[in-house]
Formats: sequence, C-alpha cells, structure tokens
Amino acid sequence: LHKTSATRNIMEGHTKKKLCIEDLTDDEKQEMAKAEETYPYYRSLCPKEKEEKLLKYIAGLREEKQRQNAIKSYHEAMKKFKPKDLELYDLKKWKFDDKFLSLLEFMKKDELKGEFPEPLEEVLDGVFRFPMVEEKFASRLLDEVAYFQDWCKKTGQSIVRPNSMNNYGAILDHFGFKTTLSDLVSSVIQPLAAKLYRPEFANKYGLDSHHGFLVEYETGKDTNLNFHRDDSEITLNLCLGKEFRGGELYFGGVRCPNCNQVPPYTYESKYVEHKVGYGVLHLGAHRHAATSIKNGIRKNLIVWCRSDGFRKNEQAKKDCPEWCGAYCG
Repeated sequence: LHKTSATRNIMEGHTKKKLCIEDLTDDEKQEMAKAEETYPYYRSLCPKEKEEKLLKYIAGLREEKQRQNAIKSYHEAMKKFKPKDLELYDLKKWKFDDKFLSLLEFMKKDELKGEFPEPLEEVLDGVFRFPMVEEKFASRLLDEVAYFQDWCKKTGQSIVRPNSMNNYGAILDHFGFKTTLSDLVSSVIQPLAAKLYRPEFANKYGLDSHHGFLVEYETGKDTNLNFHRDDSEITLNLCLGKEFRGGELYFGGVRCPNCNQVPPYTYESKYVEHKVGYGVLHLGAHRHAATSIKNGIRKNLIVWCRSDGFRKNEQAKKDCPEWCGAYCG
C-alpha cells in the first residue's frame, strides 16, 4: 500500500495531536534520547527548539507505526472475504473474445510486418484498442466487485481506493485477484507489449509487478480524470460497462518525467471512445485524461504493469530519452 493516497481512508481513525514529553512511552523516551545522542544536529539547537524537533521526530515514528498496524489489520480483514464467483479468480476461465484469442496467438508466434493484424486497432501512435472479453463476463466481474463492496459495508471494513485521483472503486489485488492479474500480465499483456512497443518498455527487462484496480465514473461521484501520467510502464484499460455517454479518453503525448510539462503537439492529441468489453493498451508515460461522463455509469479495470529493470535504467539517465515525444536529439 502506498503511504499517501491508498492508505488515507484506513487511517481516518487515527487523529493527530501535538505531542509533549508527558505523552511519551518509556520506549519513545529512549528513542528520543538515542536520536539526540546519534545526530549532532539536535545537540546544536537551543533546549526549546531541540525538544520541539525531537518530539516531531517521535510523532513521525508513532504515525508510521500506526500506519503499519492499520495496513496489517486491513490485510488480515481481507483474508476473511469469501469470493462469490470463484471462476473469475482463475485466468484460464476468463471468457476472452475469440478474435482476441486469435490475435494473442498470432502475437506470441509471429513477427509484425506491415499493418497490424485484426482486430488490433492503432487509434493513435502507440495506443491500441481491441475486443478483449465477452460482455457477459464483464458483467460478472462487475458483480463480483459489487459483492466485495457490499461485504465491506456490512462488516464495517474501509475500502482502500485505487489511487490519489479516484475516490471510488477498489483494488482487486487486495481481495483475491493478485495471482489472476499477475497471470494476465505475464501471459497476455507482456506478449502484446513486447511486439507493440520499444524493447526497453516490456521485452528487455520484463514486466515484473502490477497494480490492478477498478475505477468508477458516474454523475454525482467521480465524473472525470485530470491529465496525468500513470505510475506504470504499460497500462491496460479494460472497459467493463455499464451504459454511459461521454467519458472518452484523451491522449496528449508521451513524455519522460523531465518533459512532463511540455504541452501536447497537435498531432499528439486524440480522443478515444470506450467500448464495453474492449481493452486499450498504452504506455504509462503516454499522458491522458478522462473527459466528463454525461450520463450513465462507466467502470473500467485498470492494470498498471511495471518493470523494475526499466525504472532503474531510466533513473540512471539524466538526458531526455529517445522515446519521449519532446525529444530533440
């Protein structure tokens, strides 16, 4: 769990107050004395300022301990959840679209030459859309998430939201889907990404971790999503339903962290319509937004696929990489 957004709702019961010496436990007093002895900085301060700084340091340790305990309790609670539709937790039983299965087999065996094979549609440079799952299966997946959310409500368990941008939805990895989505990354997303993108994004280092979650858009709740980059190398965005109007994806250029504020060029801008059962695959660095939903409800499964090797390699570089849309050579 992330320290900031993902744990904010399970930490709501822990109120902050200014610490004083009388509030400290014996262990905290020992920790305070140890910090004063270890770090010369504290000894250089006047007595009042030194006490304030050390108390702030202890308050930080206490908050981190509370956070760790809250996370532990949360995951213990998640173990009590009993799935309703067990087949959904086995990727081999997912109901993929027949055309998508043929596409996947082709991508695993053959080299791409010329035009992309059907039903793969490149709606914008580096953004691919394709029919992925049957609509009935999409409904089943939504029903399972709703069942989990109802269980949380009945048991009084807080739901950890997907990220700092979405106030509704759920993290599927937390209630049984972690292995399923890991299999989806390795056997479905990795083979596609290896053929569709530069080698360093997926093929060279491999996609070795993920963050899988459901987002919800509806009038009166979250209606849109601001322009941003994903915390991923490759992102799968699978529209599960339901009926809606509006809520298109807007793409505005691939950028490295150093060039994230460079505005989109005209040729980089494109609106992409969602279709139920269809997946959209793009680079995490491909900036995008979701326009406001006009009516109905839109729910999407998002899988952020990450590569530790890619990240370490990019962090070692100081210059703008060639894959960045703002690269000038």
